[in-house]
This record gives sequence, structure tokens and C-alpha cells, in this order.
Amino acid sequence: MLLLKKDFQKKQWLQLPISVLFGFFIDISMLMLSWVVPEFYLWKITTLVLGCIILGLGVSLEVIANVVMLSGEAFVHAISQKKKKEFGWVKIGFDCTLMTLACITSLLLSGGVTGVREGTIIAALLVGIVARYFNHKLTFLQKRLPDPVHL
Repeated sequence: MLLLKKDFQKKQWLQLPISVLFGFFIDISMLMLSWVVPEFYLWKITTLVLGCIILGLGVSLEVIANVVMLSGEAFVHAISQKKKKEFGWVKIGFDCTLMTLACITSLLLSGGVTGVREGTIIAALLVGIVARYFNHKLTFLQKRLPDPVHL
């Protein structure tokens, strides 16, 4: 809202209930996939990469459809619009910034980096790359979508 100022659309307030709904679906998905317990390192990396691809595709579809987004993606989208930079690159920068802040916070509060390992680094880089890839490959979908509704 502060970033977009007069360009902020009222429909973006729907991010709040959508985030709650998204959290609910994450919980359901985790319950449904609770039987997947990767024990071997290669299997862990494989599931991580698969998750990043699915997440990147979902983020890309949010951007292409120009619907109300989750707050993290909406913030990245607002920055990319204001700075006229490609969404995928801004997403990578944003995720890497959050990862860096997590490392700094962890260092300050616990004296070491905890909770940030190679999976976090891979995800911070890969989700934006995948979103960028799908944004380019799926542009034909924008032509098939109706004009957005302005609330």
C-alpha cells in the first residue's frame, strides 16, 4: 500500500483472507504428504527441487492471471512494476534478501547460523528462476484471460 500509493487497488485487501486460506491448504497438503519422509540426501534435494518447480509455477500463474496475490508475491510484483524490472529477477533478489536477513538475525540471536542451509539457498534462487521461466513460456495465457475486474 505504501509502495503503490494511488495505484493500490482495493481488491488487494483480499490478500489477508487469501493468506489464511492458503495457510489452511498448506496444512492440508502437509497432512496428505506426511508419508513422504525423504531419508537420503539425494531424495531430499529432489523433493526440494520439485517443490521449487511447483511453487515457481504457482507464482508465475498468479502473476500472469493478475489476480490478488499472496502478500510476499504482491510486494515483489509492486517493486517490479515501480522499478520496471522483470518479476523473476526481483523475486530472486527479494528471496535472497530475506535469506540474508534470516542469517544475520540468526547470528545475532543465537551466535551462529541456524535454520538456513543449502535448501534455503537453493529455494531462494530457484523459485524466482522457475517463475521467470514460466512467465516467459506461458505469456500466451494472458491473451486468453478476460480483462481484470477493478473493485
